Amino acid sequence: MIIGLTGGIGAGKSVVGAMLGELGAHVIDTDKVGHRVYEPQSEGWRKIVAAFGRDVLESDGTIDRKKLGAIVFADPARRRDLIARTWAAGATYVDPAVEGEGHAGIDAMVAAVQQRYPGYRFRLTGPVETHHDRLRFTWSVAPANGPDYVKGTDFAVLAADRLQAVTGFFDYVDQSLVAKQ
Repeated sequence: MIIGLTGGIGAGKSVVGAMLGELGAHVIDTDKVGHRVYEPQSEGWRKIVAAFGRDVLESDGTIDRKKLGAIVFADPARRRDLIARTWAAGATYVDPAVEGEGHAGIDAMVAAVQQRYPGYRFRLTGPVETHHDRLRFTWSVAPANGPDYVKGTDFAVLAADRLQAVTGFFDYVDQSLVAKQ
C-alpha cells in the first residue's frame, strides 16, 4: 500500500508521517528529496554556482534563493541562461493567464509578465514536493510590501533533471487588484 500525505505548511504532514513511521511504514520526506537537487556540492548546486558565482550562496554554502532570483530576474541574459540550464529544449509552461513553449517562448513569457507587473515578486509559499519525475509547489505573486495578488499551485514533469512541462493553477486572485490593472 502507498499513502501520500499532502497539505500546506502546518497541516500536520510531518506529524502523521512520524506516526506512520513508528508503526513501521517506510516514510519518504519529499521536502528533503527536493532540496537535495541543489544541496551543497551536488550537481545542481555546481551548475548554479558555475553560472551565477558564489555570491548566491549563504554563509553555510547553501543556495540563497532570494539572491539568485534577484540576479536572474533583473538581467534578461542571465534569465535566459537559467532557463536553458533548467528547462528541457522543448519544454512547455501553461497556466490560466500565460503560456510558453521552448526556451525562447518561456523566456518571452517571463519577460512579458515582468513588464506588465514591474516590482511584483514571485515567492514559494511552501516546500517543493517531489516523487519520481514529478514535482509540485505553491507560490504567490505580490507587489513589494503589498498583499498577495495571485496564489497558485504548479505541477511539473521532469526529464533528465530539467523541467519538461509545467501546468499552473490559480488558487486565489485578488479581484480588487484585477480591476485596477
